[in-house]
Amino acid sequence: MPPIYIPSAGPDDWRWLLAKPGLQWKQDASAKSLADTWESAAPWPPKVEVALAGAGFVDLEMLLALPEHEVPLPGGRRASQTDLFVLARGSGGLLAIAVEGKAEEPFGVETVAEWRHEGSAGKEKRLAYLLGLLGLADDERTGGLHYQLLHRTASALIEANRFGAPDALMLVHSFSPTSAHFEAFAAFSEAIGAAPRRDGIVPAATPGDVRLHLGWVSDTPPPLSPELPVLGPRFDRAVAVARDLHKAQMRKGTSIPYVAHLLAVASLVAEDGGTEDEVIADEVIAALLHDAVEDQGGQPTLRRIEMQFGSEVARIVLACSDTDVVPKPPWRERKEAYIAHLEHTDRSTLRVSLADKLHNARAILFDLRTIGDEVWARFSADPDEVLWYYAALAEAFASRDAGPMVPELQRTVRDIEALRRAPDPSG
Repeated sequence: MPPIYIPSAGPDDWRWLLAKPGLQWKQDASAKSLADTWESAAPWPPKVEVALAGAGFVDLEMLLALPEHEVPLPGGRRASQTDLFVLARGSGGLLAIAVEGKAEEPFGVETVAEWRHEGSAGKEKRLAYLLGLLGLADDERTGGLHYQLLHRTASALIEANRFGAPDALMLVHSFSPTSAHFEAFAAFSEAIGAAPRRDGIVPAATPGDVRLHLGWVSDTPPPLSPELPVLGPRFDRAVAVARDLHKAQMRKGTSIPYVAHLLAVASLVAEDGGTEDEVIADEVIAALLHDAVEDQGGQPTLRRIEMQFGSEVARIVLACSDTDVVPKPPWRERKEAYIAHLEHTDRSTLRVSLADKLHNARAILFDLRTIGDEVWARFSADPDEVLWYYAALAEAFASRDAGPMVPELQRTVRDIEALRRAPDPSG
């Protein structure tokens, strides 16, 4: 994970860090309950503060809290994603807390034995590391434990070591009225020498210099938080990011700030609409950022977009880019590959791409009408090549039935072709 983090403006900002926001962000689900509870706390949720005090952690100062915090593990590229990582400081020094939010969902779907079944060398390497860190034997008892509990607890220890904290805590913050799956937590706790109890934090017996603690806190989600408008603070932040990334960029051959094009494309996407608020928001934000990877930094910029706006926005932006390679491949090669890509891409990418090409085509048509053939000097390809490209785009979007912007693109391309073929009145 990069060491640079973006501050939260409220619970909704947590939503876009989830792997699948549409599935995981629902009222009474653990992700939203956890975000609402911790964002409304000052700074500790009351029941968490009581449990901490009961374990001797009093007057804790929260130094930072990182939602969906990834902790790298050996044996593969996939990190352990902690629901909330908290670093706190008290009289006894630093405390690293890995918070696992739970409602009715289990601790993953696999036991250790199921996870390693027909596993790779990477899995065996990762498991050996986790077992050594937690002081667990590689036996039948461990095989029956939930694998998620191993790596989430290991994350607390890893981060405690990284920050020089003498204590680490893996805390289950449960929003289940029946404390669903406490038995699985208890079995794991007992395996590493802890005596678990509801609404309490207890010490565990693990090797190493860091003192490990395990906790379970049962809580009630706060009242239903008001729904933010479809284009809320996240959209505002996207506008600011787009403006910053493209601040020195102008439209080809003009003094028009490039952000004007990005805002126009976002407007077309918003007007074209969709069936779900979340989809619309992702598409509009992707429209604002659709040229960022291609024109402003490649893969590092893509990683920044994913961190700030989520994996779906990053996916659409990448799919709308005809290259992230510097220097760019030859013009015709890139354009042919992009057209072929439209044949099988998803609906969200189609909508953003179509809005981009429609606004570009409208700009060409407007400039042809105002400055004539001078407009073609702005392109690295000759006029016939540019016309071929836009005609091929219109045909590709039409073949996918990409929406009401398609006829407008077709009309605009026909008007460009007519002006290009018309005799020069001056000659």
